[in-house]
Amino acid sequence: MKRLLAFGVLLSLAGMLAACGQTGTVSPAHTADAKTEVKGLKLQIKMKHTRTKVNRKNYQQIKVGSVSNGVGGTTEKQVIALLGKPSVQSKANISGTNHKTTQLSWRNVCPTFHSSFVTIQLTDNKVVAKSYAASKVGSPKIVSAKQAKSIKIGSQYVDILAKLGTPNGEAVTGSGPFQIREITYLTSKQGNAVSFALTGNQVINKISTQIN
Repeated sequence: MKRLLAFGVLLSLAGMLAACGQTGTVSPAHTADAKTEVKGLKLQIKMKHTRTKVNRKNYQQIKVGSVSNGVGGTTEKQVIALLGKPSVQSKANISGTNHKTTQLSWRNVCPTFHSSFVTIQLTDNKVVAKSYAASKVGSPKIVSAKQAKSIKIGSQYVDILAKLGTPNGEAVTGSGPFQIREITYLTSKQGNAVSFALTGNQVINKISTQIN
């Protein structure tokens, strides 16, 4: 709205000169004021994004505990201190089970995170699962199909990170040797992607998928 007002000032000034039968250009001072206002608007938008706590650094500080009772997981109070108030709170089952959890979701994600939303699931007020969804919006990291193909069944999680870097998307459930992890990498700007499923930090399955 402010941007429209700024350009509106320029247009109205030009109109006033024409209506009075004058020739010339808009005063440099007025032009500078309008440009400053537009620049200020861009800065406000940028500051709004940087104010959110939902960034990769804070997400990575959240520890996932035992899937049955949350032991070892970050508490709900600590999660909210890290990420701020959630956008949505609901009840949900852990994927593939009948285990009920409290689910917290955030959509005000920092643009540099390149994620569409973050989700945390809790049992007894402790984290038992966490995830961030891959997004093709903006300028996310893209790996080549050849790089993705080099990851084989049995590959270790640390080896994937060494070859492909930080995933575009992630879902982690539980802890210890029975922890289940799914990581996703974009292989094209159109949203083509590959996902790896791991248990005990070892790849047990890989599938091609599409990020909308």
